[in-house]
Amino acid sequence: MFRLKPSSETINLNYIECNDRILINNHIYRLEKLGYIAAPQYNSYRNLKPGVYFISRDNEIEEERYPKVQINSSSYVMKYLILKSIVERIRELGEENKLYLPRNWFEYSQVSCCGNAIFNSIPNNLFCIRQCIIIRIEHVLIDNDDALFLLADMKYRRFNRLILERIVKILLDKGCCIDKINTLLKDHYYSFREKNRRYIFMGVKLFYQDNLLKVEINIKEDKRIVDANKIMLNPHPKYTRKFIEKILGENLSDIEKKQRLLGRLRPKEKMDEIKRLIKTFFIENKVFPILISGIKYYVESNPVKIIWE
Repeated sequence: MFRLKPSSETINLNYIECNDRILINNHIYRLEKLGYIAAPQYNSYRNLKPGVYFISRDNEIEEERYPKVQINSSSYVMKYLILKSIVERIRELGEENKLYLPRNWFEYSQVSCCGNAIFNSIPNNLFCIRQCIIIRIEHVLIDNDDALFLLADMKYRRFNRLILERIVKILLDKGCCIDKINTLLKDHYYSFREKNRRYIFMGVKLFYQDNLLKVEINIKEDKRIVDANKIMLNPHPKYTRKFIEKILGENLSDIEKKQRLLGRLRPKEKMDEIKRLIKTFFIENKVFPILISGIKYYVESNPVKIIWE
């Protein structure tokens, strides 16, 4: 765990007094739709009253309708506000292609992000391995004082680049005609994203329209024409794995072996890598120090061990 050190012992936040869990969640939903970062406090705890504590995303706009309260800058509720503020910055880094954000990279309690590919499958680079760091913020009492810590873990994760457009190009380069490609592609599962919703379906049909290659797909009995660069092949079924290895010619055994070998780190080696990734991903990219309501939170470079008795 890496301790977070605030630049002040206290912090000012906007506050909505509320005791009802459902109303608290409704307030948070409304505020975040308006551009705020909000956190729940469902019960009284260490001088924190139940309700909603919130800040503006740009640290400038204030909500005048609700009062300001001053609390300990390491209070329990701050773990949510800090994590959500980190999410905002990491989202920006993902959009700038400085970090790779995997699917479902932000959950309620943790954030995942990755660096550049460190190993690629051959010969078509359809799979790659990336270092992925997973972080969360926790509140801990130390000698009855509030303290905040960044918890971090690191994994080597495998990702695929099975975009239909790439697959079709490989097959065309191998001399396959469109009819042959359609035969090869018809019995596999695919995914398609639209408006933050993911659809899974079986089979695709390629055809030319005005000399451009298009794809017909069926989603819940609804036929759609989409671009091949928006469709992903699902690699998991055994039949599809054989297609990837035998027809596309991709060597999956080597990248699976490499992933296993990379994951066999001794505890000290793994901790050194976590420290390096925190510095590379979060400090050099200016995630930390993170500014919340005029207070800067710094992350200490050396981890600590806490033993509960």
